[in-house]
Amino acid sequence: MQRSTTLMLFCDRGLGMSRTKRLKRASEAVILVLLAVGLAGCVSFRAARLYQQGTAALNAGHPEIALELLERAGRLEPGQTQIQNHIGLVFALTGQHEKALSAFQRAVDLDCSNSAAVQNLVAARASVERARAANEMTTSFATELAEVQRDSNSVQAP
Repeated sequence: MQRSTTLMLFCDRGLGMSRTKRLKRASEAVILVLLAVGLAGCVSFRAARLYQQGTAALNAGHPEIALELLERAGRLEPGQTQIQNHIGLVFALTGQHEKALSAFQRAVDLDCSNSAAVQNLVAARASVERARAANEMTTSFATELAEVQRDSNSVQAP
């Protein structure tokens, strides 16, 4: 008799895991099940599986793999706020703040009650604003430095 992967996670391997790790695995399994139940059909189940795998890759520190999996899930189920939120997390983690902002905005547009997406959107807006301000300061400093260098080159020694 073959047991499901989820049951194997908790029955066969659960005894050697810490309580925190078991709870994390349980919550990941619950999210997968809820997403699969909330989405109807085979396409939705594939999207849920890709979402779970992408989330696992993100948690394991593999943003490139996570992005590929999550974007595939997003193409299958473009209306899922959780998928868009996780895509935003990958972009934020990799320093692509404008793309993160867009993904978080899509997630909030799909479901404004997704509090994680709302919080991430606020944080992404702040990151983008800081990056723009830093860029403006750098540009301004470079312009002033060029002027000082030009002026110092035009001054002749007596």
